[in-house]
Amino acid sequence: MKAIRIKLWQDLVNYKKPTSFQLKETYPLPPYSTVIGMVHTMCGFTSYHPMEISIQGKYFSKVNDLYTRYEFKNGMRYDEKRHQLKVGDYGVGRGIATAELLVDVELLLHVIPEDQAWWNRLPMRFRLLWNTHRLADVKISRRFKR
Repeated sequence: MKAIRIKLWQDLVNYKKPTSFQLKETYPLPPYSTVIGMVHTMCGFTSYHPMEISIQGKYFSKVNDLYTRYEFKNGMRYDEKRHQLKVGDYGVGRGIATAELLVDVELLLHVIPEDQAWWNRLPMRFRLLWNTHRLADVKISRRFKR
């Protein structure tokens, strides 16, 4: 059975824990669903393709990043006393929040597709957006058999 090894490096990243609110906490490694989604995006899949994956990695340190947060409420009309911004007839609240970021993340991913037919669809070198705003350098370094 063929597998693929992917080496990935990111300078700053947050793998957001869904239960964190005040401080946008991060997992130390990306969740399986994030990696599976990345592989599906790389291959241009529009439906789910089963696979086995392993995730290994390390990071140098954690930092807290202060950022501007915008809050929209569905149907909330602009009120000068309540909102900082007006978009059309609607009000937008603006505030600050903190996100926990991992610094210099190195990941080693192994992917074994259940259907070996899509094996050759994986590109050898590419750059992609991960978490919509953090650029990742990705190198598929070696293909091997298990």
